[in-house]
Amino acid sequence: MRTTGYSNEEALLEISKKRHPELSDAVHYMIIEKFNEVPLLVNFLAGALPNGKVTDETAIGYVRDTTIEYLGRPGRYKVRFKSR
Repeated sequence: MRTTGYSNEEALLEISKKRHPELSDAVHYMIIEKFNEVPLLVNFLAGALPNGKVTDETAIGYVRDTTIEYLGRPGRYKVRFKSR
């Protein structure tokens, strides 16, 4: 029997690329390196990165300026920006 599926990194990369296919692979890897769990990545993509087409430069700025704070309750996070 053959088992298929995604590793954690592959799944995060797939989610990131589906949401913003216009970004380069290098930017996707930067995003998933910082937001390396599904809840963190989803909160970043939905709560920080603008909808629509985004340039690599814009995305990098958001990656650098965004933190995701766990609020202590299951499934609750707060997206915070340093300079936006």
